[in-house]
Amino acid sequence: MELLPAHKKSVPYKKGDVCDFVDKNGQIVRFVVAEKKNNWKQKNEDHDGGGFIDCSDYFLFEEDIITLRSESNNSEISEIHLSSSIDNEYDDNWNLRWDNNICRTDIKFLYSNNWYNFRFRYNQNGEILINDKKFFYETMEINNKIYRNVVENNGLFYNSTYGILKISQGKTDILTINR
Repeated sequence: MELLPAHKKSVPYKKGDVCDFVDKNGQIVRFVVAEKKNNWKQKNEDHDGGGFIDCSDYFLFEEDIITLRSESNNSEISEIHLSSSIDNEYDDNWNLRWDNNICRTDIKFLYSNNWYNFRFRYNQNGEILINDKKFFYETMEINNKIYRNVVENNGLFYNSTYGILKISQGKTDILTINR
């Protein structure tokens, strides 16, 4: 299962890119795209739902993995991990289902000793799926700049042009993009 070109464009980071953010104390925190790799992974299919996996029956799927690493020693978030792959899930009978037209991007990071995980799903044109638009903003101002087509998922604000725009917890902005 190969990622479509539009799926690959929905995560805008390239190895070596620099992403500056402002933390909750007003300090600049610089993240660098330290890793961007493309893997092919194997996912086994469980046909009978009884837990037995026939290792001869599997799917190969493409996965893009990106790591943003903070260059600041005082950053409360030291790494942000993103991974994109073709969407898959198990149905009610525990059969694995794939949708070649749907990509999912998972974003996770450690903050205050807790892991935070977010997921966005995209159609074949690279547009975030309607049912995944937790909150959608046509425009949003962050640090005196206007961003378009912003999606929020539980405090993570994202668009496919710039990537992560803001991470909030409650009313506190932990990181906001600074460009």
